[in-house]
Amino acid sequence: MADLPIATSPLTFGKEPMSSSPPNPIIGASRTKPLVLSAGVTQVVKSITEVEDKAIKVKVQLMEETLKSIQGVQNNKPIDISSLCLFPNIQLPHKFKLPKFDKYNGTSCPYADLTMYCRKMNPYASDKKLMIHYFWDSLIGPADACFSTLDKSKVLSWHGLTHNFMNSF
Repeated sequence: MADLPIATSPLTFGKEPMSSSPPNPIIGASRTKPLVLSAGVTQVVKSITEVEDKAIKVKVQLMEETLKSIQGVQNNKPIDISSLCLFPNIQLPHKFKLPKFDKYNGTSCPYADLTMYCRKMNPYASDKKLMIHYFWDSLIGPADACFSTLDKSKVLSWHGLTHNFMNSF
């Protein structure tokens, strides 16, 4: 490949400009010669490396703790289904088909979402356990995450569920 002229100004081409200052040791370093750093610069590089190593170690430790907490859920103890369900003995009506809901994500009006949920579930409004049980199917994203972490005792009644829902959003 032919040597191209080096720009000395935006409009002219010529030879590389001469500078009275010493060449930058990093930019002007030859690829064949090793880069020699002064003791002070070497110490700064070591300090930066140590800080980066510590940051990486902290991140790895957090990932290990997260993994352990996830694995901790999968222990050898039997899991009682009634402890995971709000109403483990719920009876679904004959030929029950859950309506499709617009999923609430916590960014719009919670009252409007609750109203739409009740309208779609109106045929089953007398069965409060069923209404509570399927309410989670109308939630998504942050709203679902928020309600999933609520204390079970706070949502065992329709009043408790709606009160917590309205106050959460």
